[in-house]
Amino acid sequence: MTDQNATNLDISEINKKKCNQSRRAKGIRKKGKRKGKGKGKRKRKRRKEKEEEMLTLDHTPLTKLVTQWKKKKKKEAKEKQPKRCAVLLTTGSLNPIHKGHIEMMEKAKEELERNDKDVYVIGGYLSPSHDDYVSGKFSGHDFYNAKTRSHFVDLCVTNHDWLACDQWESQQSYFIDFPEVASRLHRQLNRIFETYRTAIEVYYVCGYDHASKCHLLSGRLKRINVNTLVVARPGYSSHQKHSIRPHPSVMVVDAPIDYDRSSTIVRQLLQTKDWKGLEPYLCPALLDYFKHHSHKQ
Repeated sequence: MTDQNATNLDISEINKKKCNQSRRAKGIRKKGKRKGKGKGKRKRKRRKEKEEEMLTLDHTPLTKLVTQWKKKKKKEAKEKQPKRCAVLLTTGSLNPIHKGHIEMMEKAKEELERNDKDVYVIGGYLSPSHDDYVSGKFSGHDFYNAKTRSHFVDLCVTNHDWLACDQWESQQSYFIDFPEVASRLHRQLNRIFETYRTAIEVYYVCGYDHASKCHLLSGRLKRINVNTLVVARPGYSSHQKHSIRPHPSVMVVDAPIDYDRSSTIVRQLLQTKDWKGLEPYLCPALLDYFKHHSHKQ
């Protein structure tokens, strides 16, 4: 080999090393250097798409629900004790929402998990009824529209990591009764969580008076794959409790409340702007809202 050829080879090696150093500095790797890198990217992309899909449901927020579901999965991995997933739903005028509504949901969750150790409640929804229904109930006056009532619910559940406002019912073009609202929630949640091989049980939460009036104690909602959880309100007697044996899909729990928190009393106190009197009835955030907007009412 001549001296000229040797010199050319040395220069070629030097240039090659410089090129490799430059590629490393820019984070560029040779093809085939890391096998399976593209596959990992595709997996992460699919996982991200699934999570985005889980957080997308028409007028029904899923962020808290998914967060609690992930929390449940981590707990199961640690304790090696899998549990069924349950979601609670209650409907009504919520005109306006008060502490009694929140307490009813909390009591329902507590009693369900206490009576059935294999159930884990990952979320709960409060669904304000459609304006057509509320308008008829209040003779066309003395009620807040759906958007405002939903905002009230959002204010009250902000500090609850498992409760949320479901606006789907109130945002429809016409009134939809609670069985279809519950059935739709069950279908949609199971469609989304099916990818993760997770079944969601939906429990419709209501008071004894509503359950009795709508014949829910007979297990009527089980026909649409929805369970019923009846929370006894003031005036519910032991005689009523034992007079009818509920269907196996129906759970009746006692939830004595120290004072009456009816929406009627709340509306009366709001008319007189009795802020002190409203303190036991409304969550602080909602009470502050009414104080700051009282001049507009």
